[in-house]
Amino acid sequence: FSESVGSLNAWVLVMVDFHQQHRDDADAAARLAEVYGLWREDLTRFVAALAEGGWIGADRDPGTGATQIFAFGEGMNAHAAVYGLDEAAARAATIAGLVRLLR
Repeated sequence: FSESVGSLNAWVLVMVDFHQQHRDDADAAARLAEVYGLWREDLTRFVAALAEGGWIGADRDPGTGATQIFAFGEGMNAHAAVYGLDEAAARAATIAGLVRLLR
């Protein structure tokens, strides 16, 4: 797991840098939107499954939950990478934050 967390930190920073370098490129923006849409669809299905299983409130909008999970996870990964947070502490903070988010 720790190896994937490190690579996720790097991936988030690469995505942000790519966006910054190509923010005026409509084709690049369309590709990023496509990739984001696919990731968001997967997370939306996950949130819907959590609701169906009774793990989270059935009144939660799966799309909104997916957006929140994605944004929180990427934010934590970027924060950990930029500020050099201890891997174990960053992982614990991410898990705790996601648990609170899904309540």
